[in-house]
Amino acid sequence: MIQDGKTAGMGNNSLTDLNAEGPQRGTFMTVRQMGELLGLKRTEWYWLLHKNLFETRKIYGKTMVNVASFEKWYAGQIHYHKVTGEEPGQLVNATTYSVRDLIGLLGISESRVYALIKREHLKTVSIDFRMRVPREAFDQWYSSQSRYRKTEEKQKENDRLHSGLTIPQMAALLGIPVEDGYRLLEDNEYAHFFTCVILDGQRRIMQEDFEAFLAGQDRFHLVEVVRMAHDSKGPGAVTIELPETADQKTKDTCKRKTRHAWCERTADFITIAEAAEIACVTRQAISKIADRGKIGYMKAGGRILIRRNDFEKWLQDRDAGH
Repeated sequence: MIQDGKTAGMGNNSLTDLNAEGPQRGTFMTVRQMGELLGLKRTEWYWLLHKNLFETRKIYGKTMVNVASFEKWYAGQIHYHKVTGEEPGQLVNATTYSVRDLIGLLGISESRVYALIKREHLKTVSIDFRMRVPREAFDQWYSSQSRYRKTEEKQKENDRLHSGLTIPQMAALLGIPVEDGYRLLEDNEYAHFFTCVILDGQRRIMQEDFEAFLAGQDRFHLVEVVRMAHDSKGPGAVTIELPETADQKTKDTCKRKTRHAWCERTADFITIAEAAEIACVTRQAISKIADRGKIGYMKAGGRILIRRNDFEKWLQDRDAGH
C-alpha cells in the first residue's frame, strides 16, 4: 500500500496527469469526499486515513485517496457504510457467513447457531470484531452430515411431500375402495413401487412413485376423467368426474373398471361390502341375490363371504343384459 508522501517522483505531476494515468476519470477523491461518503466527522475520517487501509497520494501537497483502492477496502470490511446505501463487505459475504446468515440459511435460532459452531468445531474468522464462518468450511461440514437442512431445501422437500397422494386420493384416482388402496401398499406384487411418508397425520405416497406404479403394471389404471381440486375437503382433495353425456350404466362400468381387476386376483371369496362396491349396488341387494341362490356364499367369523367366481359370472350376465 502506498502511504502519504511516500510515492516517488510526484512533485512534477499535475492532478490532470495523474487522472489521465488511471483507467477512467475520478481515479482519486479528496479526504473530505471520502469522509462524507462514509458519513464520518472530520476526526473520524483522519483517524481512518492514518490506519493506511487504502492507497493515498500527495498531489500539490494535498492528500488524495485512490478510489479503486478505497472500493477494494470497502468490499473487504463490514463496519463502515456509505451514505449512498451501497452495502459493504461484498468480498466478505462472498467468502464467509455471518451468524445472521446461518440463522436464515438453516432456519434455527441464534443460540443454536452458536452451539452448532462450538459443538461441530466449525472454523471461524474475526472480521471487524465479528465472528464469521468461512463458506468453504461450512460447505464441507454441511455435506458431511444429514441432521441439518438448508431452509430452501426443507421447503422444496415439504412441497414435494405435500404434492404426494393420500391413500384415499390414490384409491379415487384408480377407482378402487379405500381399503383396497391400503391393501395395494402391502401387496407383494406392488409394494415395491411405493415409498410412504407420514405428513399431517396421513400416509402419503409420492407422485413419482404413483406414476412409476401406473407405468410398471397393466392391471390398475386411472379412471376416465380425474380432476385434482382444492375444495372444502382440504388441499389435494380428489374429485372424480365422468363425461356429462355418459349414461348411468357407462358410469357404473367406468367406476367398476379397476375394482374388478382387484377382485380378479384376490382370494376365492369377497365380502358383501366389497361385492356391493364393485357392482355399484347396496349390500342388501347382494344379500338378496345370494339368498336366491344365484351367488354361492359361506359364513366365516360372523361374516358372510361371497364366492368370487359366482359373483363375477353374475356380474357379467347382468352387464350383458341377461
